[in-house]
Amino acid sequence: MTWPSLRIATPADIPALLDLEQNVFDGDRISRRSWQRLVASRSANVVVGEALGELCGAYVMLLSARTSVARLYSIAVGKNWRRRGVARLLLEDAVVRAICRGATHLRLETRADNHKAQTLFESLGFEQFKQTPN
Repeated sequence: MTWPSLRIATPADIPALLDLEQNVFDGDRISRRSWQRLVASRSANVVVGEALGELCGAYVMLLSARTSVARLYSIAVGKNWRRRGVARLLLEDAVVRAICRGATHLRLETRADNHKAQTLFESLGFEQFKQTPN
């Protein structure tokens, strides 16, 4: 298996990020304008994984100098790359980058019915601390 390489996204990645979200999520997609802001922001890390000439996954992590809590805003893995460890690779990278930026906590949220993601998060030491309706 070809292992994805990870790097910080550039504006040139925005079309591929839009395609990734279109193919992965049924709703709650990040708009082109929001991708442009996130990629340019100093308080966001947009990291892409690519292999074999294609974007296979990405995540967005939001950070603030005013708090030690980072937030994993989005994580997506292309359908052809699932069950190959790409989500774990992305999440482990997010943890390392959060620590390097001074965060002591990394928060994320998932839908209540997304059991695969919850299992991955728990396997990496994340703990549920709150459940909200909808």
